[in-house]
Amino acid sequence: MSVRRLKKSYQNVTGRFYSTLLNRLVQFDSLLERDFILLLDLHPNVRWFAEQPMRISVGVEDGPEQFYVPDFLVTFHGGGFLGWRTRRPWIVETKCSSDLRANWPKLRPKFRAGVREARKRDCLFRIVTESRLFATELANAQFLRRYTNADIPPAAIETIVRKVQLSGRTTIGNLSSETMAPIERVDPAVWVAIARRLIAAEFCKPFGPQTIVWMR
Repeated sequence: MSVRRLKKSYQNVTGRFYSTLLNRLVQFDSLLERDFILLLDLHPNVRWFAEQPMRISVGVEDGPEQFYVPDFLVTFHGGGFLGWRTRRPWIVETKCSSDLRANWPKLRPKFRAGVREARKRDCLFRIVTESRLFATELANAQFLRRYTNADIPPAAIETIVRKVQLSGRTTIGNLSSETMAPIERVDPAVWVAIARRLIAAEFCKPFGPQTIVWMR
């Protein structure tokens, strides 16, 4: 659970996002954090995550001890995420590029403390900016989000899952009546099965008929 409560802010957009992976509301205090949570929630390689997960000591400078609270702790099933390999968990800070440039002297001690803490925990410390996040993987997650609560008959979803079980690895086109159909004509049950993590799909390329899917 989060180690701190987020306060309403006129500078940033704060709120809560319902995570289907965690089955609870997740706090965010910027649009960048919200989009990152969306990607974490739907990416097949993400196992678990938590927001504001820990307090990290930065040290003492002419006063009481200072602490830094990173934005996320993320664990993975393996594979890739945002162009990085995911052999170990991540401690993550989401930050806009302009904020990094404007406040680097203030932020640097916190991030160095984050790196030290990550080493202690056998994790990696990652800084995720909008240039890293606003890519194909986020677009795929945004597309899937509309299907998380879609009203699709369970039998239709079970049919898709059985097809993937029998095939092992196949493509989205092979799960549809027309193998080269655009994504708008793909059986909605396919997207629901992916969004609900019943089957997995590759996220590194835009979704389409050639997207590979497999059993989780």
